[in-house]
Amino acid sequence: MAEFSQFDAVLNLLILVIAITFITRRLRFPYTIALILAGLVAATLPRLVLPDLSPEVFVIILLPPILFEAALTLDVTGLRRDIDVVFSYAIVGTLLTLGAVGAFAYFLLGYSLIEAILLGIILSPTDPVAVISAFRSVTVKKGFKLIVEGEALFNDGVAIIAYSLILVVINQGSITLPEFGRAALLSILGGVGLGVAGGYLIHFLIERSNDKFAEVLLGFLLSFGIYRLAEYLGGSGVIAVVMAGLILNYRMHKYGGFIVDSFNEYVSFWEFVAFVASSLAFIFIGLYLDPTLLIRYGVPVLALTSFILVTRYLKAFGLAALIERYRGKAISRDWLMGFWWSGLRGAISVVLVLSASSLPLEHIAEMKAITYGLVLATNVIWGVTIPYAIKKYHLAEDPETGPA
Repeated sequence: MAEFSQFDAVLNLLILVIAITFITRRLRFPYTIALILAGLVAATLPRLVLPDLSPEVFVIILLPPILFEAALTLDVTGLRRDIDVVFSYAIVGTLLTLGAVGAFAYFLLGYSLIEAILLGIILSPTDPVAVISAFRSVTVKKGFKLIVEGEALFNDGVAIIAYSLILVVINQGSITLPEFGRAALLSILGGVGLGVAGGYLIHFLIERSNDKFAEVLLGFLLSFGIYRLAEYLGGSGVIAVVMAGLILNYRMHKYGGFIVDSFNEYVSFWEFVAFVASSLAFIFIGLYLDPTLLIRYGVPVLALTSFILVTRYLKAFGLAALIERYRGKAISRDWLMGFWWSGLRGAISVVLVLSASSLPLEHIAEMKAITYGLVLATNVIWGVTIPYAIKKYHLAEDPETGPA
């Protein structure tokens, strides 16, 4: 009967997703927030059978298809053109946020250096699940969407690599700079190399399959398999999945390979998979949120959440000034305000802080409360008002002129 109870638990979640979908469409309530609240309520109902969703389950099962679908539908031509802008925000911006949050925790909250760095890592990445889900309800300009989604896709890799390295420090007590550099380089290059190789291999096989079901299965093997392989070999699974999706995206648009009319079907299928996975991810957030922690640590939660809202604003405009000066690319104020408004946190931060819960850290309960608070605040404040921001800052795609 255990197998049936787990099946029923998953079925309950899918029923919950359908119910929330219908309710939010009718009431015009933000879908992602409704899912978080649904998960929060579901966790209090003892008679409702729910699956045992550990952080590892989320990373292994839910994250790869979300990342793969986002990379598969990303504007690769635009990414090649604006790769410097995307990487500035995804890499430099994430490291700046990490440092700012770490300094705040160290000097103002009294954390140890390791705790401060760890909290900075947990809170620095915007979440692709949250950001992409927020944009599904509106049609934004193609160039703006590229920068925001590109940041969310690539900064996860930065944060998870940094998280893995800080765990080595905590478990071993120390790590030398050469060891740190080698581990980071292996993770990055391993993820990139495996992702590129996997993307080329799957495209090669798709060209010769002439079967749309085989094409779908090959995509599944790529998204899940390349993640597992990269992690097993010491590379970054997140980077591997993103690179694999981008390579397949690029080669399919340039060289084709799918049977006639199947590419749109293929993309639609992955959009459906990503919709289910992202919906479950938001319920996952609600299931693990602990309101009592938010109340107990209300002051640091409010203080650091406010600090991060301000630092994202400063990061948006500060990096834009540097990009314009050194790269000659001007980013409009409207785009920068929209970028600031899209700094949602989500399941990635929750997964990282839950994974750290077993570590012997003095302030781990407070770190969990701050993470929960930031996830709720960014989804409520920015998530609810994104349609307003899109309209106010003229970020909607013009139906007459097409993408911008």
